[in-house]
Parts: sequence; C-alpha cells; structure tokens
Amino acid sequence: MKLLFKQDIRKATNLDNPQSIIAYFNGFKDGKPTKIQYKTDYKVLAKHFSNGRVVNSYSKHEINPSLSKAEAFFYDEAQKERQKGLEPDKATLIRAIRKSQGLSEEVPQIIYLTQWSQIFLGKTKTIVNPKGQLGLSKDTVQNYSQLNDALQRYEATRVKGGFKRITLQYATQDELSTFRSYLLEVEKLAPSTTQTRIKDLKALAGYAKNNGMTVSSAFVDFKNTRQKAKNREEIIYLTDQEVDAILSYDGPLTDKLDNVKRLFTIQAVTGIRVSDLMKLKTNSFKVDDEGDYILHLETKKGVKPLQLPVIDRRAVKVIETGLFKDISEQKYNLYLKELGKVCGIDEEIWGDKKMNTYIKDDENGDPIYKQRLQRIKLPKYHFLKAHSSRYTALTNLFNTGVPTQIILQISTHSTEAMLFKYLGVDPDRGRQAQEMKKYLKR
Repeated sequence: MKLLFKQDIRKATNLDNPQSIIAYFNGFKDGKPTKIQYKTDYKVLAKHFSNGRVVNSYSKHEINPSLSKAEAFFYDEAQKERQKGLEPDKATLIRAIRKSQGLSEEVPQIIYLTQWSQIFLGKTKTIVNPKGQLGLSKDTVQNYSQLNDALQRYEATRVKGGFKRITLQYATQDELSTFRSYLLEVEKLAPSTTQTRIKDLKALAGYAKNNGMTVSSAFVDFKNTRQKAKNREEIIYLTDQEVDAILSYDGPLTDKLDNVKRLFTIQAVTGIRVSDLMKLKTNSFKVDDEGDYILHLETKKGVKPLQLPVIDRRAVKVIETGLFKDISEQKYNLYLKELGKVCGIDEEIWGDKKMNTYIKDDENGDPIYKQRLQRIKLPKYHFLKAHSSRYTALTNLFNTGVPTQIILQISTHSTEAMLFKYLGVDPDRGRQAQEMKKYLKR
C-alpha cells in the first residue's frame, strides 16, 4: 500500500495562489474501495508540483524530505495495522503525516475544531456507543459526517472573512452562536436540523474531553435551542370522515396501494408506531373469550407489552385475510400519498414539504439547490406519511373524549404532558378559558 500526494485543482481554482498538498491512499471504508486523504499543511503553486513532489522551488528542500518521511512512516503504520488484522484508515494516515513533520503522534492540546471533527470520524468504529457496543450506528456516523461538512464550509467563510479558526481549547460562546446562525441563515437548515447539529457538536467536544484533550467550557455552557412544540394546526392528521373515505374505499387498487391500505387500516385503528406496525404477524392477534381480537405487542419504546383490542370490522377483515406485506417506511410514505389522492383526500391545507431551495452559486456561477422543508399550501394527500396515521388514531381518540389514561396505554407515552405535547394540545389552557368565561358572564 503506497502513500501518494496530489493537489485538488479544479476549473475554478485560482492558479496564482498556492494550493494544498494532499496525502492519500487507496483504502477501504465500510468494506468498499475508496480514496482516503488528508491535508499535509504544505502549500505550493500548482506549477511547482509534479508527480507527487515539489519542483523548481526552493521550498522543495523542506517539503520533499517531509513527504518522503510520510511515505515511510505510513508504510510502517500500515504494516502494524495489517499485522493486527485491521485495514489502515484515516487515523493511520494522520499519524504518519504528524510524525513526518516532527509532531507527536498523539492529538495536540490545541487543535482546530475542524481537525478534531475529521479525526473523530476516523474513530467512529472503535468508540463505545451508549448501548455499550463497539462502533457508532450508521445514522449517527452520517450525522457527524454532515456536521463535519458544515464545519469545514463554515471555517472557510471565517478564514475568507479574516476571522481566526475555532479551536477546541479556546472556542467562545459567541463563535458557537455564529455557527448556529450560519446553519440557519446560510445553509438554510430547518430549526430542528440545526438543533441536531448543535447537539452533535457538543457531543463531539465531549468525546474530545474524554480523550484527555483540553476543551473550552463554552461547549458545555452553550445552550442548544429547544425544538418549538408544534401547534395543533401544524400536525397533519385525518378526520374520522377522511379515515372512513380510505378504509371504505372499494374502487380498483393496484397491489401496492391495496397493501398500503391494509397497513393504514391497522395503524389508523391501533395508533401504533410504524416500526411496531412492520413487525406484526397474524399470530400477533389473539382471540379472547368473547371472540374479539387482542393485539399483543412488545413495543419499540414502551416499557410494558401492549395489549390492545381491535374491534373495527375493517381492521378485523385485514387480520382474517392475511394481514399485509411489510415494506420500508419510505415506500409506505410514498404509496400512502398515492392512496390519499385516489381516495379524494384533497382538501388544500398548509404543511411542511421538502422542496428544492436555492442555496448559493457554485464556483462556476451555477445555482446550487438543496432539499429543504418549506411551508406550502397543497392538497392534503401530499403531506400524508406513516406518522400521520399514528397522529390520526391518537388525535381522534382524544377528540372523541376517550380518557387520557386509555390513550396513554395505546401511545405508550410515559406522562400526560408528553402526550399533550405530541398532540399539540393544551387542556389546561382550555379549562382556564372556561373558568374565565364563568367570571366574565357575571
């Protein structure tokens, strides 16, 4: 395995400016061949770099020996990894580069936030996760990768504006606040996504501290925004009449829409999460002494097993005719919109929908678009998804006056407050208004 060097020269690159020399090797990530690279901190004009070495420049006397050392150190590091049965990764490359520059292999006390973010990504397979298992989940790694990309772009704007780079040791709350503003105003992320990025940033600093690095208290003291509770009007759910329009629809349906109708029927009647819905089997439903079906389910988030009567005749018919074929949540969301359109769920309402949003122009002046949530008015079926079915069941139970304790047994929320927040209702405020009316009418 050989270490190579290059410069990232593109059409829009200004060749009058020195360009970074990047070390890379052809390795593996998640079992797939990939190019793994890292900056060497050396920069030269493109005309002074050829075949992996500096040419026609006095700086070659300093840089080329360091590159040769990096090659040798990388070869040794890679050999050590393979003797342990491991594939060389980004951390291997970083150690080799640091040694070639006369630096300690260990991460320094003063380190840039973007550097630590990249190093951390190389460690995700060896970190013990909250469940005590080795390695972070794929989704978690993806979140940290997206954070890293945002940090790199943010730092580039800081440097371009003449501001210093953010370090782990000396970061300030003002710098973190500016990063949050950048996510909202420049990257145009939704508030909930921005909240996730900041949460991951604080966790990233926590990992650094656990690794013995000096970390600014700003990361702990910086307050993440709380996600704003949704208003009742923002929650998409179907009325009893709309549910009936779908459950009672007897027109022709394709196989995929018939299957999603069966899925929707069970979820709209039971109110269970889509993750629990997809693991149901016919034997999940037991017949009690009175001949009624009882759903027995170990829920994903519940502490106690769920036992829920299924009385609706249309749901009973689904159970007795083979239930349904489980599909991915993405397909469920997609097909449910189609089903809603077929069944006439087309009242125009306001909702959040991912739309192509202009971000900025690229280096060539071409516009860059990204999928971002936008508030838009469309026929209701556009906003239907698996979670809408759960909202539908629980909301309609609440609206018909079913006692909260019964709904809690179905929803598996641990408190009334959590359930009310989930449904976007404030019963106390309603009761206060009624009390006020009594006094105002005197």
